[in-house]
Amino acid sequence: MAKFPTSYLWLCEYQATVCMMTFIGLAVFMTSAIANLILDNPDIDSDNIPVQYRNVYFFLCFGIIVSVVTIIGNSR
Repeated sequence: MAKFPTSYLWLCEYQATVCMMTFIGLAVFMTSAIANLILDNPDIDSDNIPVQYRNVYFFLCFGIIVSVVTIIGNSR
């Protein structure tokens, strides 16, 4: 068996907390982004959406990476 670093073991041990924090952050950023999009821009330009949703994309990718890593760690 390969020996994993301490951070990997910590991630597997606290995977529920990490995933919950990730999805809470994702929900907060998505809510604020939608609110800013509706309140500040009455006529929505579809070209500006990727720039305003950059934080949401970051949290979504982070959540997917964390989920994949923890699933691989649990299957060993």
